Amino acid sequence: MNAQPDIAVVGATHLIGETLLQLLHERDFGHARLHALDTGDAVGEMVVVGEERLRVGDAEAFDFATTPLVFTVGDPETARRLGEQAADAGSRVVDLSGAWQEDPDVPLVIPEVNPEELDAIRYRGIVASPDCHTILLWLTLNPLRAHFGLRQVFVTAFRAVSRQGKAGIEELAKQTADLLNVRPIEPQQFRQQIAFNVLARTGDILQGGYSSDELRLVEESRRLLPHVEPDMMVTTVQMPVFFGDALQVYVTLDVPVDVDSLRAILAETPGVDYIEATPEEAEPSPVTDAAGSDAVYVTRLRMDLNRGDVFGAWILGDCTRKGSALNAVQIAEILVKDYL
Repeated sequence: MNAQPDIAVVGATHLIGETLLQLLHERDFGHARLHALDTGDAVGEMVVVGEERLRVGDAEAFDFATTPLVFTVGDPETARRLGEQAADAGSRVVDLSGAWQEDPDVPLVIPEVNPEELDAIRYRGIVASPDCHTILLWLTLNPLRAHFGLRQVFVTAFRAVSRQGKAGIEELAKQTADLLNVRPIEPQQFRQQIAFNVLARTGDILQGGYSSDELRLVEESRRLLPHVEPDMMVTTVQMPVFFGDALQVYVTLDVPVDVDSLRAILAETPGVDYIEATPEEAEPSPVTDAAGSDAVYVTRLRMDLNRGDVFGAWILGDCTRKGSALNAVQIAEILVKDYL
């Protein structure tokens, strides 16, 4: 075990890359040296890690043989190419870009769900962190599945503009200012006006009318739980909020269950903050609670009015933190302990 490895973050100036650097500092992730890397015009910029400022190096010219642990963030094509270089040089690579979504030889891991899959990193040297909505969904549902089985999941996923990175945040801010000042808007990152609006889908339309983001959630769920494969219907919706994503789920179990049993399991689930909905208190929301938090919040838990094997729930999380960077850091903590 190398308790103090050198670390490289490729894509350090991306929103997720900056969050990753911040979390490495917050969690006191032991390392000998930290390399902030990127490509193109981002090379030479400064990034902040705690009280330290790091100048961003050129990932294209970096010698990955010197660095046992590498994170890849940002453009999937670039992340895949540089991730392969790093793995070929002997590094362990944790990818957050989605570049390896469909590669069966690269394990897809949520530490609370399938940490045993990290054993497969011995073959390619690469492990992938799933999409944010996949993480929020299965961090919540997997312990319930383990107790009661799972037959069907309907998901409506509400997506924050932070999923588009800094460009998405800037576009929402600019459109909001333009509309409030009676100026015309020009959508760029989004197909339509996003300020004060809700868009019916995220991602590109593919087969059967499903979007790429919707099918990604289905496919990643099948990879995470290959022996379960519940029937799934997914809709992804674009919200006009900066940070904080939400899932409304409608779940069919294998057996009837009472709501108190569901509550008890969720209350003991690591990473989940279960909050009972009451008439007196407002439920947690993406903006006021999930944004900036490492927790996955679950509330509005309720049984179907006519069936004892069906329940609904409201799931919230920050897709720059547990939905992305934090999940990758948790993977890396296991790698340092058991695989370096």
